[in-house]
Amino acid sequence: MKLDVNLCHNLKSIKTRLDMSQQDLDNIAGVTRQSIGGVESGQYDPSIAMSLRLAKALSCQVENLFWFEEDKPQVGVVVTRVESGQQLQELRVSLARVRSQFVRKALGGRSAVLMTLGVWDEGLLASLGNLKGIKTVTDLVKLEITIINREPGSDSRMLEERKLQEEQVALHTVIGFDNIVYSHQDVALSVVSGIEGCR
Repeated sequence: MKLDVNLCHNLKSIKTRLDMSQQDLDNIAGVTRQSIGGVESGQYDPSIAMSLRLAKALSCQVENLFWFEEDKPQVGVVVTRVESGQQLQELRVSLARVRSQFVRKALGGRSAVLMTLGVWDEGLLASLGNLKGIKTVTDLVKLEITIINREPGSDSRMLEERKLQEEQVALHTVIGFDNIVYSHQDVALSVVSGIEGCR
């Protein structure tokens, strides 16, 4: 299939996180190893059917597996100038998780420079090997997983709450929902110490 240079994916990242080989994914999704390798290397764009099969096999939504470059979540710095006549009154700098279309809308026509500092992965963080087989947020309740949560208002927490609501899972049914830490490092340390973590 013709390559779209704006198409991005995290196929290899998700596959690695689930400890799957190309052959494993081939067996589950019914997609050849060669096709998977072609997508991973950027030599091949998947068809709609292939995208759906891969997403189903990896227990994720297609848009979490494939996206266009312009839709990629970013962490960035937004620098704006506030001028009065010809004089610079102030220079504002904001650090935030942004998507370029939201920045343009928020700026309301004012000029700014957006500098990308990094890209975020979104998902569930489980102990090595994911021994309990957590695949979706609904598994948190089904498998009675105790979670570590981020503070209300954090991007991680808002994403988690949105995903739980989409799956019609009541927040109070998730064990440990009120176990709050204030950094990604604290989440990781909690998971390593034996408490399943949700980010």
